[in-house]
Amino acid sequence: MALIKDERQKNNGYGIVGLMSYVGVGLAQVFTYPFMKLPIQYVFVLSAIYTLPFLLVFAFTKVKIWHGGSAG
Repeated sequence: MALIKDERQKNNGYGIVGLMSYVGVGLAQVFTYPFMKLPIQYVFVLSAIYTLPFLLVFAFTKVKIWHGGSAG
């Protein structure tokens, strides 16, 4: 949005991003509710495990890019 010159379009862009964050915060309750009954240690462990598949995908796509291949 920093590249947008028109102030009205820039304000609309920031408004959309703000709305998306509010929606994300509202939906987060739905996904975290099943873990609310667990001890706090489990919440942190599950949070770390949840990110591992994304780190693996990122690592494999970066390897293809570093070796001159395409990521797709």
